[in-house]
Amino acid sequence: MKTLSLSPKRSDARYGDIADKIRAEIVCGKWTPGSKLPTWDVLCDLYAVGRPTLTRALALLKAEGFISAKTTRGTFVTENPPNQNRYILIFPSEPGLHGAGGWNLFWESIAMQALSAQENYHCQIDIRFHVTPHADCPAYAELLEDMQKHRIAGVLVVNGDQLTNWEPPFPFPHVLLFASNPNPNLPSVGVNWNSFHKVAARIMMEGKRRRVAVLAGEQHLANLAGDELVKSGLSVPECFRLSMPGTYAEGAYNLVRLLLSLPKMERPDGLLVCDDNLLPETLSAVMTARLSIPDDLLVVAHGNSPASPRAAIPAVRRLGFDVHDILRNALHILQAQQKKPKSIQSIAVNASDRLSFPL
Repeated sequence: MKTLSLSPKRSDARYGDIADKIRAEIVCGKWTPGSKLPTWDVLCDLYAVGRPTLTRALALLKAEGFISAKTTRGTFVTENPPNQNRYILIFPSEPGLHGAGGWNLFWESIAMQALSAQENYHCQIDIRFHVTPHADCPAYAELLEDMQKHRIAGVLVVNGDQLTNWEPPFPFPHVLLFASNPNPNLPSVGVNWNSFHKVAARIMMEGKRRRVAVLAGEQHLANLAGDELVKSGLSVPECFRLSMPGTYAEGAYNLVRLLLSLPKMERPDGLLVCDDNLLPETLSAVMTARLSIPDDLLVVAHGNSPASPRAAIPAVRRLGFDVHDILRNALHILQAQQKKPKSIQSIAVNASDRLSFPL
């Protein structure tokens, strides 16, 4: 995230007002992308300011990305000003945090994909952490100021369940990414877990597995997965439907270790891990039990692509969602809102077992 050091702070900082006026004229189309601004003398007369004040105003707009100076040719509006081409990706947490509200691999994949935005999506995506809708949150105050001053074109909100409670309501192009409780009245890009379960069931059936256990981040997700596997003819007893929050992944070791301690004829011959944050501890438990993958236990594990190389074992079947598709669809929705502000689109990305995961 680029920090601007030219924000007006002094009592004589009229240049901030001048920057606001020029910025507003660029946003409304008086000065179009790529167009040349009048000479500095003309601008000084137009806004009734001296050259030092104008110099500081233009320096602020240049730092924000609205204008560029081309040596002796003059000052131009950039081809892609931030009000059309700059997006903010916000997270409620930050890398390295564990426990409740901690960081997870899906967020990591989204953040890594956003870093390649300039090349892949032909736009700028800035990442901000710890953004919560509270007056005492500096990152939230900065986001509101960016909106008010049209420094950004839209906002991508990760884990946006709390967005509906933001005050004031979010009056700006935005899209929710992977909200656990999608609201049909809010623009969002989610994932189709039903497709994930169906593909997982097919893999288990092709592997001639019959007793399958499920490990998910929440109990209702474990039950949903279990029900779908049962529809495909697999046996998933209630005691095989386990849950452990991904932010407390270390607890998965004991759960899986206990499950695999059952006699051979009673323990599962297949295991579906629905949260990639739980996979490393799960595999540690399998190795402790001295079981072979996939001979003794066929492991099908969630993992978005591009994925973290953590716990990448060739024998584990990886199944997940393409993060590139999620981000591409989110930007498409934001661009639609820029053209039609009240546009609401919701998209669910299907799962695939044909993704590439680094080893």
